Amino acid sequence: MTIDTTSHDYVLSRSLLASARLNLQHYLWVQDTGYLLHPAIPQEGDLRIADIGTGTGVWLLDLATKLPFAQLDGLDIDLSQVPPAKWLPANHYPLTSLHVRSQTNQPGAIASKYLEVIECVVSLDQADSITGWLTPLMTEPGGWLQWGEFDLQSSTFITTGPDVSPNTLKEVAKFPRALGKTDTRMDPRYYLSRTSSWVPSLAKTFQENRLTVMVTDHKPQNLSHLALTNDVNLMAWEEMRQGMDLEHAEAYKDVLRRFGEENRVAKNGVAMSMEKWIVVGRKQIEER
Repeated sequence: MTIDTTSHDYVLSRSLLASARLNLQHYLWVQDTGYLLHPAIPQEGDLRIADIGTGTGVWLLDLATKLPFAQLDGLDIDLSQVPPAKWLPANHYPLTSLHVRSQTNQPGAIASKYLEVIECVVSLDQADSITGWLTPLMTEPGGWLQWGEFDLQSSTFITTGPDVSPNTLKEVAKFPRALGKTDTRMDPRYYLSRTSSWVPSLAKTFQENRLTVMVTDHKPQNLSHLALTNDVNLMAWEEMRQGMDLEHAEAYKDVLRRFGEENRVAKNGVAMSMEKWIVVGRKQIEER
């Protein structure tokens, strides 16, 4: 099944600041989860690992220092945020432009292990199709798939006390979603599911695609990183603002400005929190 995404442009940016946001997001993710590859995945021997939706390539660059003998492949629809090829480590194979939601561009047998992190703009049906698309590419019997996600539907607003109001931050978070009725890029929830999140169902999606679920790792927000995570969210919201039409962009700029002023008065005392899910599956070995 090929998934049509032509009507949804990338809602965020690929600017230098966007790359910095992705890198910060990566390091916070690793600090909160405690690993790059889940410890359940064997990390020795002849390894070939692919990062689907590699972004800036930061996950593979970190992994290259820990697994210097592994072949590492990065795949993405756009590679403008990755370092020059001459600056990549020796085990980092040439990055490949590949639309992970299209079956028309499959590169054949490319990897036995995958990672998909923070692909928060797909629906349950799309997650199922992507999982089904990835499974045949794990060429070795018993190949592994690791998929990590923020659960947008778990979003809550946390303050340092009753004297700090989260209302303006709620307005910041809701503004793009309000545009989702006319511009669905602005609201993952609008076109993901209006009633429930697909992320907690990811393990079931694995099973439906003949992957044996080895690990389901559910991580609440690390409070010590809450302010840093809030910075990441604000950077992403500003990227969204830049993609809006002029009228909405100016209105959203005012909302962001008001939150910035209130947040300074409250000494960064309000933030949005989201849960993380990591599911690790293994390709079933065909019985003879």
